[in-house]
Amino acid sequence: MAVDPTRAPLPGGVAEALATRAGDAMALNDRYMNPQLGRIVRTLGFDRTWTHGDGAHLIDAQGNRYLDLLSGYGTFAVGRNNPDVIAALHELLDAHSANLPQLGVSVLPGLLAQQLVARAPERIVAMVPANTGTEAVEAAIKLARADPLRQPRVPRSDARLALAERRRAVPRGLRTARAGLRSCPLGRSRCSQTRVFGRRSRRIHH
Repeated sequence: MAVDPTRAPLPGGVAEALATRAGDAMALNDRYMNPQLGRIVRTLGFDRTWTHGDGAHLIDAQGNRYLDLLSGYGTFAVGRNNPDVIAALHELLDAHSANLPQLGVSVLPGLLAQQLVARAPERIVAMVPANTGTEAVEAAIKLARADPLRQPRVPRSDARLALAERRRAVPRGLRTARAGLRSCPLGRSRCSQTRVFGRRSRRIHH
């Protein structure tokens, strides 16, 4: 009985799959993942077969090196296949650590936090890990809104942030002054001055 190739395990493991099926990346993407991305990549001429990565460079099947200026902060911070990162990952995997308990804490995140706080300004006494920039910005907004000394904030347009209206998404202790949130049309500086400083405020000249 023939074995369905789509259900068979990777023959030879990950390394062999990368070596023998690198040219199938676009076909696999178009069939199983995101065909729209495939169309965009082909239109831009980026439909290359990437075989290696070295720091900030990508290397295609013909051995051509391309300086990658599109990747995110992870690539730019340490580069692809950084030997120090590879060694640290091997060391962690070989330790068979009790990683990511759903209800509990781990020592390595605590040690990382300790090192970050030690290098931060003195007023920083703790850190909150985040997976993405979106999470970091959301945490910063919530902390700013919980600041009892914060000054009034006025949006620059009539648009309302979805999170400002979804009170259930914000912890009870962070629901501060939502009822007093006012808006002004974009470019109406006098309206903004009135909202922030009161109706008798002097006009501010820039």
